[in-house]
Amino acid sequence: MMRSYGRTALLSLSATLLISGLALGRWELVACIIPLAVVIFLETQFRYPARLDLVAVGRLERDEVMAGDEVGLRVALENRGPDLHGAEVRLVLDKGLRLADGHMNLPVSVRAGQTVELRWKLMVPNMGRFDIGLLEVRVNDAFHLFGASTVLPLERSLRSTPKVERLRKMALRPRVLRPFVGNLNSGVAGTGSEFHCLREYQPGDPLRQINWKATARRDELVTNSKEDERSGDLVIVLDLQKADPRVQDRSIEAAASIAQYWLGGKNRVGMIVLGDYVEVVPMGMGRRQFHRLVEKLMEVKASERDTALLADRAWKRYFPPNAVVVFISPLRSEGTSTTIKRLARDGAKVLLLSLRRKDRWNSLEEELAFRLDQIRREDLIFALGDFCRVVEWDSDTSLSRCLMGVRNW
Repeated sequence: MMRSYGRTALLSLSATLLISGLALGRWELVACIIPLAVVIFLETQFRYPARLDLVAVGRLERDEVMAGDEVGLRVALENRGPDLHGAEVRLVLDKGLRLADGHMNLPVSVRAGQTVELRWKLMVPNMGRFDIGLLEVRVNDAFHLFGASTVLPLERSLRSTPKVERLRKMALRPRVLRPFVGNLNSGVAGTGSEFHCLREYQPGDPLRQINWKATARRDELVTNSKEDERSGDLVIVLDLQKADPRVQDRSIEAAASIAQYWLGGKNRVGMIVLGDYVEVVPMGMGRRQFHRLVEKLMEVKASERDTALLADRAWKRYFPPNAVVVFISPLRSEGTSTTIKRLARDGAKVLLLSLRRKDRWNSLEEELAFRLDQIRREDLIFALGDFCRVVEWDSDTSLSRCLMGVRNW
């Protein structure tokens, strides 16, 4: 049982009136204590039980969401003690979670042995791992002079992965394809789904491959030849050196989106991260590889180190020389240009996806610094045009729209 602020104020007022009345000889002040004493007496007779025996079990609609998504939270509140009327339940969320629908404070009445269900909808603005939080249950007496409270932890965690954008078909193809089945057209006849050429019918060809319109024009059997589909290798180089939070989040989203698109075509993907130090995720295929990449992306942070990091040594050691390299960078580090030139000279096919910052500033000095940075950036992009394909990406536009210009590359 806890004293509330109201009871403390009531007792303080009573003591003040009593002392003032006795000191000044004013019996009317002492008489004012009588109704206050009656209230205190009645409150002690009708107080709520001091013991709260509650159990809260939280349940999420799903334990894994993408950054920016909403997820429903249901909490089953069971009362194992006496009847509880007029209680107040307050939801305390972990830092990083927001309430999308519902109220933080809810009035609840639960009979003994009864279970009520409380519902909220949460929004996860950023990626990471979060504990849901806890419930604070408080009940007061009829006069709000006494109160009892308890804290019920919600032992549930939520995993928020980078936001993945569904990309359209892109012409990102390596110079050499591996003989494993994938979704990249090899340019030679074989067993696939894309049309390659027409040829004369040969004994043993399936009837479903006969082109009947061409057969009618030529008066001889003509067969459709499909283009062989093979798999390729992609290496994502994520440069987070001196990247601001907005650019960092969009860079991670771009890396996750490109990785999912490439892995969805039964191809191999690896990744190099340039942050505080060089981190590598070796080549792999399938959903397991995508989860490895996402786990690494959730751990990376932007770096403010003075010395630039280079990725060419990690690329030579862990990745095939004929892979496509997608270099995602805001072009803030001096080592980016050196790394791209070395990769290109070693035979890599490099696509530079460069994020542009919005032209926002609050003072003349910031505007001047932004203009100088833009001039440096344009000179660097012009110099890198001989070594790679450069695609500038405004972080406020969709990645799929930005990569439409990569077709036929």
